[in-house]
Amino acid sequence: MGEFYRKHFTLEKVSQLVYAAIAKEGGGSVANAGFVDLGNQIIIFDTFNTQQASEHLKTFAEKITNQLGTTVINSHWHGDHIRGNQIFKESKIISSEPEFIKKM
Repeated sequence: MGEFYRKHFTLEKVSQLVYAAIAKEGGGSVANAGFVDLGNQIIIFDTFNTQQASEHLKTFAEKITNQLGTTVINSHWHGDHIRGNQIFKESKIISSEPEFIKKM
């Protein structure tokens, strides 16, 4: 199948159902992300730093799996992992509470 290249990241097939989106220097992703095809849904792991990079991730995930992204999991609250969440308005988003809020 090969790798998919975009301005923001390189998409690599890790296994039959798992893809890693590896950030490109100077692109809008900043951090890495990925997705898992569960057969009946897609789990998107982190959504990048910009909406543009996130839109490319969503487009690839839906095209490759032939289904809509239904769940987003944010690994943590830093902007380079969550700012693309806006692209997934119809998705369930699972995220932890930021440490600084817990201390308040």
